[in-house]
Amino acid sequence: MVKRKLVFSVAVTLAVALSLELLGDPALSVPYKPPKRPPPGRTSSTTVRTDVQCADQNQAIKEIIPLIPDYLPLPEPGEEQNSKIYSGFNLSEYPILLVYLPKANAQMGELVLRDENNRSVTRTRFSLPNQAGIVSLDLADTNIDPLEPDKPYWWSVSIICDEVNRSENGISARVWFQRITPSATLGQQIFNARPTLLPALYAQGDDNGGFWYDALSSLADLRQLQPNNPTLENQWQELLDSAGLLELTEQPLLDCCQFQQQDTPQP
Repeated sequence: MVKRKLVFSVAVTLAVALSLELLGDPALSVPYKPPKRPPPGRTSSTTVRTDVQCADQNQAIKEIIPLIPDYLPLPEPGEEQNSKIYSGFNLSEYPILLVYLPKANAQMGELVLRDENNRSVTRTRFSLPNQAGIVSLDLADTNIDPLEPDKPYWWSVSIICDEVNRSENGISARVWFQRITPSATLGQQIFNARPTLLPALYAQGDDNGGFWYDALSSLADLRQLQPNNPTLENQWQELLDSAGLLELTEQPLLDCCQFQQQDTPQP
């Protein structure tokens, strides 16, 4: 897991030095192309945002906000289009989940991951940052098995404000997502691409739509390596805006979080 991060970081560093600094290297557009149909298994009743009770009241955004596309897919014949669906595809066996966390009077957060039958995959705690911002939760750092292809999962994140009265804790919406295999053409393009070109390839995807989690995490890695690079900043704003997340474009990407306690999934 550490090796994967190290290899990717070295590759990104070299690619940034060799490509973004070169004159004439075009800045690729990275708008996200949503799936034609969302992955199966989805929840519309839990998408309402609520303030975290122990959040610092002097900040503008007091909710936990998963960085996920907010879109309305085209309904099937006979369906009503009346609720927002939060969903996305990923390629990785261990996707990286990005989420905005407000500054809060709490020490721990919790990630819950379950399958389509609501069976627990992991319930993992992590230490909270001391400021508001966007954090990355890498499933490769947990003790879970690789996500199975074509199988829906959902995840949510909470801030533990009160160990006893859990109703006081802030919690995000349930976020459904699914790992799928890319087309042969896209797979070859990804294999041959420089790291700086990956976000655009992931965002546009193939006939199934874009691969949100891979686009977002690859671009976030690039931005953390070069936080003052205007090309990457513009791409970040474009990607988030295309997914209805414009309010988060100015939030910092924080160097967080380390998982500290993991529950063993029950059968």
